[in-house]
Amino acid sequence: MVLLEHVIKDFLAVVTPEKYDSILLLFITDGHFAVAIFFVLSGYVLSLSQVGSPKNLIYLFISRYFRLTIPILVTCTITYLILTAGLIFIAGPLYQFHPTLLGLLQFSLFDVFVHYDDLISYSPVLWTMSIELMGSYLLYLLIALFRRDTIYYLALPLVIATSLLFFKPFIACFIFGYLIFELNLRYSSDNSVLISRLGVVSFLSVVITVSFVQGLENWIKCLLAFVLILSVCYSSMLKKVFTNPALLFLGKISFILYLIQFSVICSLSAYIAIQFRDNNFVNLTSTNLNLLATVVVSIVCAFLLNPLDRYSIWISKRIGVESNRVVGRFRSK
Repeated sequence: MVLLEHVIKDFLAVVTPEKYDSILLLFITDGHFAVAIFFVLSGYVLSLSQVGSPKNLIYLFISRYFRLTIPILVTCTITYLILTAGLIFIAGPLYQFHPTLLGLLQFSLFDVFVHYDDLISYSPVLWTMSIELMGSYLLYLLIALFRRDTIYYLALPLVIATSLLFFKPFIACFIFGYLIFELNLRYSSDNSVLISRLGVVSFLSVVITVSFVQGLENWIKCLLAFVLILSVCYSSMLKKVFTNPALLFLGKISFILYLIQFSVICSLSAYIAIQFRDNNFVNLTSTNLNLLATVVVSIVCAFLLNPLDRYSIWISKRIGVESNRVVGRFRSK
């Protein structure tokens, strides 16, 4: 959805016929809603991992930083090489800075998390990474310091999520993901046809709302993302849909796809658009060809780079373990 928003809304729609802005595309090109879904899923998966196999906060904080930083550094390095080779063809304020190795390291290791700026960014999609890191840390603190087995405890994360919703809605998504995890832990919907159908209805209601109600604020989109994920969790019908091989494949490459897609758009897609324009081939067919090429190449690049994602998980865990040992030795002295 994020890829389609960037290539269709932010790029191709500028140089294509008006009918390319079809209402049928509104849901699948709503990148901000997709980001909200991503954050809710992050909250759910991190909760599952931490509750199932608890780790201390030092390990969690350090390993989470490196788990995000390693793929960011590698994909930004790829963009750096494309920039220095003069293969960025898109116009506008992006990539107007002079790329340097020091700037690449500063952006990838520090600025992307605490001082993000589009004007010096190696990928505009990385505005989400500070939220991803801070949301993860908040969730870890909540679970480590306050989690209890009683149902009454859930009032606390509910209050926190509701409070955050109105001034930090994307951070609230992590707590909503945690709430879904706790609900799944306590209440099962196995073999309930009624609940499964209600899940489908609520899922479709979210899709219709996002598609036809324009100008939804982020806090509303975050609530809708919560409802959408909850619907899938409690509907056996939707579970079957979202566990088909094609979507599982996209799920496995989704993070790397998110990181690399903008580099493909600004190089390959922009180059194709320029060639079509220079040869007076600007119509719906040329647009569709460019869209197809962009999606296919982005997915192939994400697939080829996906071992990087697995490696970042492995090495971040090793760094977390070693950091724990160093801190333990320091404390013992």
